[in-house]
Amino acid sequence: MCLLGEIASLYRTTGRIFRRRTVGTVVLVALIPVALVVPALAALALVAAVCSLIVAYEVLRYRESRIRVRHPELAE
Repeated sequence: MCLLGEIASLYRTTGRIFRRRTVGTVVLVALIPVALVVPALAALALVAAVCSLIVAYEVLRYRESRIRVRHPELAE
């Protein structure tokens, strides 16, 4: 639900759909049937893994952009 709200908010403010978060949300929705049959701890681990992969991708993909924003004196 949180990712869906974030996607909707970003779409409303920017007019763009961000692919990585949308894919992550689709994966989480697709895992709902699995989460209903596995133990709760395993379902939690699946959710944590998908969310961690989204964050890891964004960290690696947008490293240079974050450096420019956080440390403009280092930008060349």
